[in-house]
Amino acid sequence: MSWMFFLEDTTDESIEDDHLASKALSENPLFAWAPAHGDCQVMCFHPDSNKTLALMSPAEVRRVIDAWCDLTTKYQSQRRYRWLQIFENRGAAVGCSNMHPHCQLFKDVYGLDLVSHEGSSLRFRLV
Repeated sequence: MSWMFFLEDTTDESIEDDHLASKALSENPLFAWAPAHGDCQVMCFHPDSNKTLALMSPAEVRRVIDAWCDLTTKYQSQRRYRWLQIFENRGAAVGCSNMHPHCQLFKDVYGLDLVSHEGSSLRFRLV
C-alpha cells in the first residue's frame, strides 16, 4: 500500500496575539505569565482509520519515526523554535476528537525550563 503523510497547520490565532503581551493578570510574580508564540500541526500517518502505532507494521512505524526525525531536523535548522513536542493523543479521555492515526507537533519560541535543566544534567552525567 502506498500512502503519504498529511501535515496540516492548526495554529490557533490566539497563540499569535501580541496584544495579550500588554495585559497583566496580576502584579504578583507568582502568577507571572507571557503569551505563547508558536505553531501547531497535525500529522496523519496512516490511511486506515483503525490503525494505531501499536498495530502498524515495523516498517510503517519506522516511516513515522523517520518523518518525526526529518521534521525535528527541519525545525532545528530554522532556529526560530526552542521547543518541539511531538505527541500522539488518542481517545476521548485526552480530548481527541478524531480517531484516525495522527500526532500533533507543537513548536514554541520559548524553551521549557524543566526540560532545559534535565538536558543539562544529563549532558553533565554523560561526560
